[in-house]
Amino acid sequence: MSEGRRHVQLIDPERLLVGALRHLEDRWETHLRRSINEIDAEPGCGDVVVAQPRWDGDQLRQLQQRLHTTPVRWLPVCFDRGITLGPVMTASAQGCPWCARSRRRPALPLGRAYTTPPEATFSPPYLDAVLGHVLPRALDIVAGGGYEQRSIIELNEQTLQVHERGFLPLPTCPLCGPAPPDHPEPRRIELHPRRKPDAREFRSTGGRALDTLVEQPYVETEIGIVSRLSSHTTGLFPAASAVSILPGTATSIPSYGQASDHRTARALAVLEMLERLAGAQTRQGQPTVQGCYRELGDDALDPRRLGLYSEDQYGREGFSYPWFDEDLPLGWVWGYSLGEQRPLLVPECIAYQQPSTGVSLVRETSNGCAVGSCLEEAIFHGLVEVAERDAFLLTWYARARAERLALQAIPDQEVRFMTERMLWRSGYRIQLFDITTEIGVPSFWALAVDETSHPVHPATLSSAGAHPCPRKAVKSALRELAGLIDWTGGWDSSRTRSRAARMIEDPFLVAELEDHLTLYAHPETVDRFAFVLGQEEAGDWPARTEAWTWPQHTDLRADLDELLGRFLRHDLDVIVVEQTTPELRWAGLVCVKVIVPGALPMTFGHAYRRTGGLPRLYSVPFWLGRCDRMLGPDDLNPHPHPFG
Repeated sequence: MSEGRRHVQLIDPERLLVGALRHLEDRWETHLRRSINEIDAEPGCGDVVVAQPRWDGDQLRQLQQRLHTTPVRWLPVCFDRGITLGPVMTASAQGCPWCARSRRRPALPLGRAYTTPPEATFSPPYLDAVLGHVLPRALDIVAGGGYEQRSIIELNEQTLQVHERGFLPLPTCPLCGPAPPDHPEPRRIELHPRRKPDAREFRSTGGRALDTLVEQPYVETEIGIVSRLSSHTTGLFPAASAVSILPGTATSIPSYGQASDHRTARALAVLEMLERLAGAQTRQGQPTVQGCYRELGDDALDPRRLGLYSEDQYGREGFSYPWFDEDLPLGWVWGYSLGEQRPLLVPECIAYQQPSTGVSLVRETSNGCAVGSCLEEAIFHGLVEVAERDAFLLTWYARARAERLALQAIPDQEVRFMTERMLWRSGYRIQLFDITTEIGVPSFWALAVDETSHPVHPATLSSAGAHPCPRKAVKSALRELAGLIDWTGGWDSSRTRSRAARMIEDPFLVAELEDHLTLYAHPETVDRFAFVLGQEEAGDWPARTEAWTWPQHTDLRADLDELLGRFLRHDLDVIVVEQTTPELRWAGLVCVKVIVPGALPMTFGHAYRRTGGLPRLYSVPFWLGRCDRMLGPDDLNPHPHPFG
């Protein structure tokens, strides 16, 4: 051990390690303690305490409390699939045994006490491994200090293999998680210049490389945020999928990434997972406010501006969301209005998909959530996603005409390669429609139509893409479409076909995201696309680029100002709720939810479509010349949307 660390103390309530660690007396002066209550007796600054606690919440809490009153390092030792040492704990450290236990898969009940391991555990080879390798290694880590990444060391009792597993602290940990603020305070958002690597890119030069996202502690089989990360080698294009388990539960969450290469696709799958987890629940310590809209007044966003449900929807049997009135108690979180330049309270159920307080007004999605290496980058890409979903739903609900573009005329080799590969591998004919709205963010709908009536092919598949660079918007839509084509194997079952047929008769059976895809896999739904299908390809791509002009900037802040201006000029405010979690901060990333009152919100489940209180839906298609007249509620497309 390093000089100045004079003692290794063993606190062993179960006396499981006393005999095993007796051999350490020749190397270090060892003091055996029988109770965790003696942790504050005698040790001096810099001492190391080795403890074998039960995995019991009360005992862990007592140890945590005592760490705040004594300057010791604590190395917990416990039995779990062998022997587990760590993480190293100090008074100020975050990332404790409870965090590590919560992140483990499959999750075991917290607070469970472990019994004495079988005698076979203490076999000579096992003790040799513990004494000769695992414990000295762990104590060297403690003695070295400055250990930023939290880690545990495991010795498998069957194979005697040693694994060092990195993990990140659990933000909601009841033992070491951050304390909530005494007074909820609104936070101003200040935007700063952010240099870009190239004027044609829309990412800043800050933040860590994407490659770091596929390393520990993000991806780790046992206790990482992502437990499984795999590349798709049989798909049309490089893709990857990730799986995470919500801490303390058995609930799995999938995420996906698509790119031009497998390495980037894997990183994007992890990035999407971090985004999904950040937008799921209010993070611990985030200020929340309880109250009704009437009480909060001008400090709060009127939920009716976000699109709520109709009287018919509220009247359906089993509909679980309450009618909004100004006296309805709600939970709120602070956002920031970039249009009005002031903090603004937003319903928590809008900012997060699983609100921790109050009631939920709507079934919210991750629409507008984005991760970036800085606040400006995250806001920019969250706002682009809002523009994309708004353009698609505006076209579908209004059954608006959309000009069909010739994919082969796009001067981009990658676009031609993607289109030809999808035709060659799947037989789908890809049709591309310009659905750009008055906001002016180039947006496209890619529609794959099976013209062969192949028995295992969905009849249609839809995706959308938006980006300041129109060619990148098209590529985005095509990549999403390729991912959906990979999904088509699930259509080849009589059960799926039968469910799709029932959905045609009863659209309210469309309840989840996958149901939207399943419905439009049925060939009898093709006629629902008549308002766009059958058009001649129009327009030469180079001649149309003037309509999609975007200024060339070397500063991402300037791009964001341009994008904000396009929304604000049409009286569409932009409200930002920061969702950044400690897990994201570890990699220098931030996450936001961008909310645009008046834009059409993406919803899944036909019963939960939200079109009320959104006047743009009735006027913009007419102003753009895509409908012959102003629309009314009775003119809206009655069918579920095909976006998946």
